[in-house]
Amino acid sequence: MGDDDFFEEDDNIFGDDEVLDYIIYEETEKELEKKKNNAGCLATFLVAISTFSGFAVLIIWNFG
Repeated sequence: MGDDDFFEEDDNIFGDDEVLDYIIYEETEKELEKKKNNAGCLATFLVAISTFSGFAVLIIWNFG
């Protein structure tokens, strides 16, 4: 083992097995995608509720 071998970078993130690295990476990406979708759904719901509430207040204020 020479000095150059010590500084070589290993492309594997989680272990020595490339297939295991890929499987773990894919599962991590799936979990992150699920978390992103839930936040977007909540934000859409809040925007819709606030918009409809604003229209209701304007209608009641103008015609009430």
